[in-house]
Amino acid sequence: MTARRWKRPGGKATAPKAVESAAEWHAVLALAQSCADDADRGAVETEDASVRRATLSNRMNTASTGLFDRRAGAAIADVAKAFVRVARAFARRETPDALRREMAPMVADGAAFLDLQLHKMATADFERAHHGRPEVYG
Repeated sequence: MTARRWKRPGGKATAPKAVESAAEWHAVLALAQSCADDADRGAVETEDASVRRATLSNRMNTASTGLFDRRAGAAIADVAKAFVRVARAFARRETPDALRREMAPMVADGAAFLDLQLHKMATADFERAHHGRPEVYG
């Protein structure tokens, strides 16, 4: 499945930026959490919620789980792949609001779990980079 290209006014058509790095994943997970919170509050009809959901949909369509494949192991990579599929279904325009409200806890929990995994990977990277340097830890 390819991402849809969009054209800036007076500019060239560009593809949405892929979600590949840990920072990009962190931002997408925060966006998914916001969308799930909107659904929990019943604010799915507001313009802000609609824009956030459309942004989440675009970001999920370009999301790559390669980061988790390379650094977190097969089980976490499978969770990330499942999260991408669930988030796509959640953010899809055609998804009924009632179903979106039922899916909100699953999206929020998946985002929280993957965010925790990103923090664990960052902590492991820090410890590996500063191993044997007690001055770094105070």
